[in-house]
Amino acid sequence: MPQEIADQLREAHETYRHLVEGIPAVLYVDANDDHSSNIYTSPQIEPLLGFTVEQWRDDPALWVDRMHEDDRERVLTFREFSPSFGGLLARHSQRNSARIFIAVFSYVRSLII
Repeated sequence: MPQEIADQLREAHETYRHLVEGIPAVLYVDANDDHSSNIYTSPQIEPLLGFTVEQWRDDPALWVDRMHEDDRERVLTFREFSPSFGGLLARHSQRNSARIFIAVFSYVRSLII
């Protein structure tokens, strides 16, 4: 790969990373497997929910365990069927690390890469 192309690719990657990590939202990418294994979670997870990226990545059940019980069945059904619709928006309550419920809006979109 010529150096100019490598430099442009590196610059585009850095620009995208700064954009993703600069918005006041959590961006995450999960694998399409039985556990929705985490591939990437933006660092905003910590100030917004109180969990480190590592905690979120290493405990696949954390988001379900912290979800309000009144929302759990609906959100899990939503997650199961979202690939069929290309992308869906859901609202649910999530308990942060201080055990306080906050409103969470999730946009789920399945992509095959």
